[in-house]
Amino acid sequence: MRFYVREKAYGSTIHSPEDIYGSLKDIGKADQESFWVIGYNGSNKEVFRECIALGGTDKAGVDMKILFKRILTHGASAFCVAHNHPSESIEPSKEDIEVTRKIDLASKVLDLRFFDHFIIGESGYYSFRANGHL
Repeated sequence: MRFYVREKAYGSTIHSPEDIYGSLKDIGKADQESFWVIGYNGSNKEVFRECIALGGTDKAGVDMKILFKRILTHGASAFCVAHNHPSESIEPSKEDIEVTRKIDLASKVLDLRFFDHFIIGESGYYSFRANGHL
């Protein structure tokens, strides 16, 4: 038999998109795309953060099975995702919008709170929620 012990929250509590961006803004300086998932407990305290995909200069594909496996393994009840655009443009591509739609759909099926998807550039960020995509 296996028993699981609940992980302690180690991050700060989030209150706004700016809180999340503040903890992730350094990925905007990278010259390679990366895709991150950050999990939160029921009190919106961060319980894990992990890079789940690395790409090239303009693409980092995300595997939905890996994304949700990480969230569920860590026992998170809420999450957000983020990726950087080395090109400096923080506008979403068609692929970015489609992957966000898929993540949103799957999170509803699994009864997980999907806070937001951020695109982070060196000079700022794009929030899918703030821009009506969630």
